[in-house]
Amino acid sequence: MRYPFLFLLIAALLFSACSNGQNTSQVLAPKEFAAKMSATPDAYIIDVRTPEEFSGDHLPKALNINWNSPDFTENISAYDKNKTAFV
Repeated sequence: MRYPFLFLLIAALLFSACSNGQNTSQVLAPKEFAAKMSATPDAYIIDVRTPEEFSGDHLPKALNINWNSPDFTENISAYDKNKTAFV
């Protein structure tokens, strides 16, 4: 993946757009991301890469919801919008 930061930013913005108008998204530096993820053990960890990319390596407990999938919106909408999600 050539531009992982840009891809993650777009994914974060898309996910935040699905939050019923409550835009609480943040772009975090890697250390902040890791610290917040550790402090929020019940949060979703959503990996929006393709299944092939996901199978190569991913964070523990990450959910793979393929950004390129035609049913991405339906799949992402299945999760609780009031629960913290790391994308």
